[in-house]
Amino acid sequence: MCCAVSIWVKSIRICTPMGKVGDSCHPLTRKVPFFGRRMHHTCPCMPGLACLRTSFNRFICLARK
Repeated sequence: MCCAVSIWVKSIRICTPMGKVGDSCHPLTRKVPFFGRRMHHTCPCMPGLACLRTSFNRFICLARK
């Protein structure tokens, strides 16, 4: 699990599971543990997966090559 500050309401934290294969992700959430303040609601991918670009503005968790 990881918790991030909501991008819509800054006082709310959203906790979600780590990304699985095919889940949407954000390239800037890849560091775990991350000691700064997460400002995006998407968690990093699970260990062994990478957040890869699949189109202009879409990233998903895929197996590392």
